[in-house]
Amino acid sequence: MVKPPARLLRCLAQTLAAFALGVAATTAAVTPAQASAWGCSYYGNLGPIKGLPIYNGSYCAGVDGSGTWVDGVYGNFSSAGNVCNWNITAEFFDGAGRWYQTYTSGTHWTCERVGSDSIYIGERKQRGRVCSTLNTNGGRITSVCHNIK
Repeated sequence: MVKPPARLLRCLAQTLAAFALGVAATTAAVTPAQASAWGCSYYGNLGPIKGLPIYNGSYCAGVDGSGTWVDGVYGNFSSAGNVCNWNITAEFFDGAGRWYQTYTSGTHWTCERVGSDSIYIGERKQRGRVCSTLNTNGGRITSVCHNIK
């Protein structure tokens, strides 16, 4: 077996050391990924809300952002029966559970079995939670909540 020259071994060791330092520096410099959360709530046979029957369905809502920065809140529903004159809200609560702000989408003046909407926030919020609610005719159907850390 032929022994490699010492110079080649030194060069290989230096290259590996530089590579390891580069990997360590790159790993330390990585910023946290964009955070988001998504969840669903299922509802059924709620009876009428302001005179209109509410059938079985689901409402899924998400929040986009990173840390306490919130880009927006979005939601969609699918229902066995119509959901009429609906909107979604994004309600913010502090770490002690106290409400401090609500955003509301525009009202969809129609009846639908499937719908989606979003609310642009674009600002920093307090640590706590955000709840998105699906409403019909001014009455709450269901909500989905996510933590803000």
